[in-house]
Amino acid sequence: MATTPPDATPVGELIAYHRDQVEAGLLAAAEHSGLLADEPTQTRTTIGSAEKVGSRHPAGVPARDRPPHRPAARPTRRQEQGREERERDG
Repeated sequence: MATTPPDATPVGELIAYHRDQVEAGLLAAAEHSGLLADEPTQTRTTIGSAEKVGSRHPAGVPARDRPPHRPAARPTRRQEQGREERERDG
C-alpha cells in the first residue's frame, strides 16, 4: 500500500515520488499484459522515453472553473422538423 508523502515535502521530492508511482503502475500493466515478459528492454525504454518527453512538455493542470468538454446534443425530432420547415419556407 502506497503512503502519502508529508505536506512539507519539497516539490522535487513530490515529483520523484509520483514519477515512481506512475512507473510502477506502467510496469505492472505491462507485466499483466505480457508485454514486459515478451519485450522487457523495449518496454522499459519506451516508459523512460515517455517520461523524458512528458517532463519536457508537461500537459499542465486543467482549469477547475472550466466545465468538462461535452459533445453537442443532437437535436430532437421536433427541433429537426422545425428547422426543415424553416428552410423550406425560407
